[in-house]
Formats: sequence, C-alpha cells, structure tokens
Amino acid sequence: MHPFFEGQADMKANAFPMGHHEEDAHLACLKQQMDETDRAHPSLDLKGHSTRVSVLTTQLAKAMGLSEHQALRMGDAAYYHDVGKLFLAHSPLEKSGPLSAQERSRVEEHSALGADAMKEAAGPIAAMARDIALWHHERYDGHGYPDQLQGNGIPFAARIVAIADVYDALRSIRPYKPYRSHEQVVQDMMSSDLGIAQGFDPIVVEAFRDNLTEISATWDHAVLNGMVA
Repeated sequence: MHPFFEGQADMKANAFPMGHHEEDAHLACLKQQMDETDRAHPSLDLKGHSTRVSVLTTQLAKAMGLSEHQALRMGDAAYYHDVGKLFLAHSPLEKSGPLSAQERSRVEEHSALGADAMKEAAGPIAAMARDIALWHHERYDGHGYPDQLQGNGIPFAARIVAIADVYDALRSIRPYKPYRSHEQVVQDMMSSDLGIAQGFDPIVVEAFRDNLTEISATWDHAVLNGMVA
C-alpha cells in the first residue's frame, strides 16, 4: 500500500462520491486530500485547476468524437492529472518568481509521484488517470517529460489533457503571473514562435481551434460556478 493511504481507511470509506464503486477508494481518498490541501493553500488552486481541466477535457473529448460516456470518463480521469503535487513541498508551487533548476526538476517529479500514488487504484478511470498523471507533460515533438515520448506514443487521453492543462494554466491567476484573456492565451498556444504549439497533437489542436467559443464559455462558466481561477 502507498504510504499515503496507511491508516486512512475511515477517510476512504467516507469519501466515496455517490455512485462510485469501491475500487475507486484510492481516488476518493486522493480527491479529499486535494480538497483539504486547497483549503490550506488556496494559491495552489489545486482543486479549481483540476476541476476546470476535467470539464475542458470532457469538452475536447466530445469534439474529438468520443461518446458522452467516454468523454465523461476521460474528464473524471483528468481530474487527477496533478495529484502528484500533494507529495511536493508547497514552497516552489507558491513561489512568485522563477523557479531554480533544482526547484523545476523537483516540481516535474509530480507526474511520476501522481502515477505512483494511484498504482493500487482499480478500474478503467484509475488506469486512465495513471496514464494522464504520468504523461500529460509529454510533448508531441518528443521534448516533454518524464519519458520524452512523442507522437502517438503518448496515450490519447494525455494528449487531450495536455491542451486543457496548458489552456487553464495560462488563463488562471498564479503567484507568478496575472489572469490572461482567452484571446491572449490562444494566440500564445498557437504561436510557432513560442514553441508551445509543437508540443500538441495536431488533431487535438484542430478540435481545439474548431471549438474556441465553446472552450472559452466552458472556462468562464466554471469560474463563475466557483472553480476559482
């Protein structure tokens, strides 16, 4: 058992969302801990960011042709993409200035830490969540982390979450950056000069571009409903 879960049987039992099966106990436990961390460290925006990435992923998955059920399942799995940040020191994540090379290297470990924390979780959502957590920072051009996967070697769900994650991160207020508009963020994401676009699956980029109005509306709706940015 992952050390995080030792002695937390009661918390897992009380954390089941309505309708979830027992094999999701590890995910429910992690979700509750994300909620508690968010309350203690609101500038991390861990719950809000995870929720917005989840709904954006669902929307993009539908745009890619997935069924309602498949898209919702992928959105559920996407919620846990940054769960590894629970196991990092908070100071680099709340830093207002640039990270040192050592701090950046440590923050990048959240991908593997998240996948490891979910290794005992069972079910299709958990399996997809592990893939997403581990590989959502891979780049289509092979220059991502942690494994420098490229192209279709990156799991499909991770390729979709990559765009949702970057979009929300660029729009949201962070200790090191202000809020940015939809138009500003899309311009940066699609700019070849900044090197961001090359990291995305071109097919997912096409779906993103074809649904820009809906993407912006979904993000604005999420913020208005308390998924704080």
